[in-house]
Amino acid sequence: MFFQSSKQTRMGTRGIRIKSRRRRRLIPIIVAVLLVIFAGISTVWSLHPEYFQGRLNQSIVMAEAKRHPFVSEGKGKYLTNVDMPTWGELGKLRKDDSGLRLRAYIAVPKLRIELPIYQGTTKYTLAMGAGTMKGKHDGILNEADVLGASNYALSGHNMADYLTYFSPFQRHIMGTSLEGFNIYVTDGKYVYKYKHTAKYIVNNDGEASEWIKNTKATDINPVITLVTCFEQAPYWTHARKRIIIRGDFLKKYDLNKQNAKKLFNISPDLVK
Repeated sequence: MFFQSSKQTRMGTRGIRIKSRRRRRLIPIIVAVLLVIFAGISTVWSLHPEYFQGRLNQSIVMAEAKRHPFVSEGKGKYLTNVDMPTWGELGKLRKDDSGLRLRAYIAVPKLRIELPIYQGTTKYTLAMGAGTMKGKHDGILNEADVLGASNYALSGHNMADYLTYFSPFQRHIMGTSLEGFNIYVTDGKYVYKYKHTAKYIVNNDGEASEWIKNTKATDINPVITLVTCFEQAPYWTHARKRIIIRGDFLKKYDLNKQNAKKLFNISPDLVK
């Protein structure tokens, strides 16, 4: 049996006290660090709530789209100008999805765009995703929206947050995104791959509508045209200009369960 001397006992007690004091000193430091982190998150939320709203909105529209089957072109409404709604208005518009016709999905991985594509350009379709800008029965151009053929044109909102719908194109048009990114569209059976080739800012008048028309050149070399508002003060809700993103058609290949999830974040069960 071994016995500790009084000196050893005092040293052991002293060591425990030192450790206890160190722990007590660490507590306010830990609390301070947590407060700084919380303050940082609160600041980001207060200054940039659109970041959280944008990501949440992307998740919502993708989840809601999965309730709709892919359909072929039918009669749709095509409006030439749909003002940007507020976040509150978006929520209300999404409650009425009875007339939506899901045509496809679009993905731009480099810009983190993943959206369903519906027929037409009404306030309801654009609240739920992107919309086809023309059709055989649109009463304006009377041109079918055919993937991989001539000029496939889509429109989407720019919420001025660089995140939601086609908002990332605003950042790209200002020269802060990668050039030559790939654009993918699927109709549930095939994937159509396009490569971005050009970007423009044009007036919201006849000049903008010229970009979505089929031409002899696009009949020979098919393209995709993506259109969104160019948001600049003081025209946040009534933009006077449009961003035009143009891409060349590269190839068409089968949609499978792997690329359905990887490219479009859609369930493999939706593959035709």
